[in-house]
Amino acid sequence: MKYFLSLLLYRLVLLILAPVILIFLLVKSRKNSAFRFRLTERLGLVPRSLKSAGIVVHASSVGEVIALKPFIEELLLAYPELPITLTTFTPTGSAQVKKSFAKRVQHCYLPLDIFICTWFFLNKLKPQAIVFMETELWPNLIAQAANKKIKLLLVNARLSGHSLKSYKKLSWLIQPTLNCFDVILPQSKTNLTNFIELGAQRLRCQTVGNLKFDISHNANIEAKRIELSKLLPKNRKMWLIASTHQGDEELAIQAFKKLMKTQSNLLLILVPRHPERFDSVEKLCKKHQLSVIKRSEQQQVTESTQVWLLDSIGELMAAYGLANIVTMGGSFNQVNGHNPLEPALFKKAIIVGPCMANFSEIEQQLTSIDGLMQLASNEVDELVQAVELLIMDELKQEHLGNNAYQFVLNNQGASKKSVMKLQNLIENSTKTIHLQVDNIYCQYQVNFLTNFKPEMLSSDYWEQKNSIVGSAQGRGTTWFVNHQKQQWVLRHYYRGGLIGRLNKDSYIFTSQASTRAAKEFQLLSVMQTWQLPAPKPVAYRVRRQGLFYQADLLSTRITNARDLVAILTEQSISDNIWFNIGQIIKKFHNRGIYHHDLNAHNILLDHNDEPWLIDFDRGDLRVINKSWQQANLQRLLRSFRKERKKLPDFLWQEKDWKILLKGYRHLPDLTSV
Repeated sequence: MKYFLSLLLYRLVLLILAPVILIFLLVKSRKNSAFRFRLTERLGLVPRSLKSAGIVVHASSVGEVIALKPFIEELLLAYPELPITLTTFTPTGSAQVKKSFAKRVQHCYLPLDIFICTWFFLNKLKPQAIVFMETELWPNLIAQAANKKIKLLLVNARLSGHSLKSYKKLSWLIQPTLNCFDVILPQSKTNLTNFIELGAQRLRCQTVGNLKFDISHNANIEAKRIELSKLLPKNRKMWLIASTHQGDEELAIQAFKKLMKTQSNLLLILVPRHPERFDSVEKLCKKHQLSVIKRSEQQQVTESTQVWLLDSIGELMAAYGLANIVTMGGSFNQVNGHNPLEPALFKKAIIVGPCMANFSEIEQQLTSIDGLMQLASNEVDELVQAVELLIMDELKQEHLGNNAYQFVLNNQGASKKSVMKLQNLIENSTKTIHLQVDNIYCQYQVNFLTNFKPEMLSSDYWEQKNSIVGSAQGRGTTWFVNHQKQQWVLRHYYRGGLIGRLNKDSYIFTSQASTRAAKEFQLLSVMQTWQLPAPKPVAYRVRRQGLFYQADLLSTRITNARDLVAILTEQSISDNIWFNIGQIIKKFHNRGIYHHDLNAHNILLDHNDEPWLIDFDRGDLRVINKSWQQANLQRLLRSFRKERKKLPDFLWQEKDWKILLKGYRHLPDLTSV
């Protein structure tokens, strides 16, 4: 209810602000006329020529389009028959899409996040999945897509400590928005931790690496590099300042003027981040009485030229290949830096300023392997000293460049892994069906149940069919069902402890996804994907009654298996099996799977003495750390000791626990999924 009201308020505010937003776009068009074109797309009225039922990928502007290129290439290989629609929000991003992909993808602007605009957009394209990047969160569009059961993936998810503090102020809106995503793929462990702290469910988050490592020096870039090189003299040292913002050019020019006293052969190459600043940067250079040639003028850079202004779109990557030294713009102010991996691909010596929060982990890793130079301040003299040092020491340049290049190669592969995650989502969506009948919510896997009925989640249904072949007693009764040669377990959710005496099986309803049955079904689905020895989910049912609900779960039965308590009352277990049990528990822990009630009853051995874990009610996925893992193990140890005190013939000894721990520790620790 709180999220519904928050989303309603957000929609009303944006609806009121819609005229202001459109006026803002028209004002921006005074400097960049492209902002006034295709305004109908901003309203969700996408071209009729666009095909539907494909995949939508959103890249806000130029940098995101370039970073997503390897991902899109993998996507085109994986789904050659589906229309891939790549959306942007800026004209420069739109131009980059056309330049990078031509007609291999569909393209339009992402609409304003206003209910009616996004409704038009989704109603026309009807995508199977939508992919967002980094911190692109559009609450209204995401909520509408989730309600339509469109798969949602956040790739290369990035959330710095600074952004985390800002987003926490809007947690009432951002947290539910994050949990509309089926999968969130943070760039790193630190980003994963920040997303979870913001409220993203651990179950949805998996790290696969950073897409920005998957850049390549392809034939198009090489052709562009050769084209640019023809405009430049061959005997000059070149210092390139990439993706500059307000203030960066002034700092670079001040440093350049000092460097000219000893490095008269140096050429300064300025590459402003935003096209609307091209003219102002040119005026700044002339104000400092520097001779400037613009790339757009197609003129030859001469020996007397001091500044080459790259006033073009999509040529920065090629320009990196021409420079001797690269300094990243935005790293001397609160912009907080740009991607240093692109010049690293060309083995360039890289200098960054003190403000690299947007790429803090990459900057720290590159610094640790001597792959870049980071300055302690934005003082002109410090920048002069760093550039002069590298100009004078070509071996140092080469050393920095080679280390950075190797770092890029060692961390590639995130694009392929991200596409595989998307494939799993799309393929699983065809196997899992959601169903709602009045106040009953269900979900089931069609490979287990083709003719599903909600009443199949009732023991009465199976008793009438004489399909119940056994039962077990815990807080309540669990039934074993045989259906068309399949063996299942039917469980009704009961409360425990003192609350259970007062309220046997009713829980407060907040949303379908937050119910005990839905959470366990989803966790079992994840473990099924990872092929862990646990039951597979078949179906669940949630029956809502006012503010409360009751729930049932149907899962596969581990055939010919018994729990450890039943086994240990009859015979001891060999050292090899205890060792194997420890290893299996570690495999679950290494995936971040927390078993809320890990005890001797919830570990089974099948007819081959292979261990299985069952009963994941209130289990979840957590950030991997030893604190909860050790607590999980201690809970299991207490259950063994409790059973030994309670049962006269319980053949378990403390030495068995030591062997279990030996097996657990035999597998290496993993710090991320």
